Amino acid sequence: MGWHKLTIIGKPVREDFPDIRPMPLYYNGGTAMDYGNRRFFVPVAQDDMFPVAPPYCGETIADEAVKGCEDIRSDKDKRGTYILFTPREAWDWVCGVLAGTRYNVQSIGMLWNRSFWFISVHLEELKSLSVGDGRQTNFELNFSGGLDRSVSPQAELSSIVAVCHNTISLSRSSGQVLFHERATKHFSDRLEAAKDQISKAVGMAAVFKAAMDSLAKQPCTPERAQRVFAGYLTPETTDGDKIKMSTRTRNAVDDLTMLHTRGIGNKGETEFDLLNAYTQRLTHGAEKATTSMGRRFASSEFGDNADSKADFLNLLTQNDETTGTRTRLAKVEERGAELLSVK
Repeated sequence: MGWHKLTIIGKPVREDFPDIRPMPLYYNGGTAMDYGNRRFFVPVAQDDMFPVAPPYCGETIADEAVKGCEDIRSDKDKRGTYILFTPREAWDWVCGVLAGTRYNVQSIGMLWNRSFWFISVHLEELKSLSVGDGRQTNFELNFSGGLDRSVSPQAELSSIVAVCHNTISLSRSSGQVLFHERATKHFSDRLEAAKDQISKAVGMAAVFKAAMDSLAKQPCTPERAQRVFAGYLTPETTDGDKIKMSTRTRNAVDDLTMLHTRGIGNKGETEFDLLNAYTQRLTHGAEKATTSMGRRFASSEFGDNADSKADFLNLLTQNDETTGTRTRLAKVEERGAELLSVK
């Protein structure tokens, strides 16, 4: 059993996608559907011969057919306004990008009367990749797009296996976008150029692993975690005056310090626990949070919380260019100690 009580049969293969071809439109008993010097097509699945999307302007009529019209044709007129990019072409592109890399196509599909397609690929190269203190990771390369021009083709690195519209939408919105382009002029060129960038996905994950491994080697007691959280969460004054932590901030510091020790997978021993405590609270909320999970997710992945998580990661991993040390982190911890000493 797979998803929505549907049975998954075998491993997805390219031929599971229908062959989709552009068919020219005709009217009035066989007259080609032309407008000016443009010709219109409709994408048709060859297994049942039904259209999968509305008609589109795919190319211009051959030069000899519009001879004498050169004076009224602009560069824009000499090209189609849409390039049909089919699921089988997407499959070939994904395989080309990942050539030489171990991968496994997890799921493929077409939705909304075959007007939308998706491919979800598990990066086997990273299957054994663990970060920090051995916690497992999951990397999927998801590629999707619409044949009806409603959704541009996009590829993103995500932890989500795409199996339905909800998971695809979640992956497209929260994953690390590696390619997003409208299927218009120069689409093919940009798709080809994107291969190098997407092939670096494994390298991106390796950099992430190295950063997390480094944090897992840095000791951090609960007392130190409390100092870092206090110094980071309490806003600095512009006039240099010292301020006390508010009750709300102190409660947040207490929650984070607790998560440093008892959060998901945490032991309260390293800076990796420190990072996970902070991201857990901003992603899932405090233990007694009353905000809906939907609102928490939106803020966590797209709002202020997303920016705050990124900044906290930078605090822990970025060295000062001049000293080569984590000067900002040291100052935050020192400030936190001062704040905690004020009764």
